[in-house]
Amino acid sequence: MKKIFITGLLVSITSFLFAQDTDTILNAKEAERIEKILSANDMEGRKVFTPGIDRAAAFIASEFNAIGLQPVTAGGGYLQPFSLIRSTPISASASLDGSNVEAKDIVVVTPDSSIKITPASGYEKAAIRAGENLFSEATKYTQSGKNYIVLVDTSFAKNFSRLSGLKRQVFNTDKTVVFIITALTLLMLI
Repeated sequence: MKKIFITGLLVSITSFLFAQDTDTILNAKEAERIEKILSANDMEGRKVFTPGIDRAAAFIASEFNAIGLQPVTAGGGYLQPFSLIRSTPISASASLDGSNVEAKDIVVVTPDSSIKITPASGYEKAAIRAGENLFSEATKYTQSGKNYIVLVDTSFAKNFSRLSGLKRQVFNTDKTVVFIITALTLLMLI
């Protein structure tokens, strides 16, 4: 009898512990208000390099302040600045094994305004071969912290131009990776 009474008491207490009013935790009208503000046209989709992203950040910071959230940055603010670089290619030219390479067959990921690579530049050589994952391999090289010339197999011709997406939002770095689509193999250039 004592066991049944204690079990019943525990079940009763447990049900009180889990019974919370979700309306005090989640407020649908408040969530809808915030969602409407952040999805408004003047927020420009919160896209990087637009004034809309700054407006969205300022709004979120003001909401944090309004609810009393303590900032974690040393300056007492909610924003943590960082740098992004957006490059726009103007021209590109290359020569491999005495043959000129067309500009459309070159993708350069660099923070520099111009580069010139010679055999003495010290760039490491690599290749993305047929059957490998183009974007996974390309990302590996751009995040390596090294300068690379990467020869990309012509089997990736259909998606090669998409590698230019790697340079849209490059964090500050002093490294350059050059992708060249070619039928030449790495062994032919050594």
